[in-house]
Amino acid sequence: MKAKGRHDPCVLPRAVPMVDAMVALVLADHLLLNHAQCDLINK
Repeated sequence: MKAKGRHDPCVLPRAVPMVDAMVALVLADHLLLNHAQCDLINK
């Protein structure tokens, strides 16, 4: 088996921004879920 494409062994510089973005998406998703269920944002 041969790998095709770019395979960089050093993923650490890209891991931190990726984790930050994923946390932001999860928090935004939970905020929207809370708004849809409770409607606490406008009150």
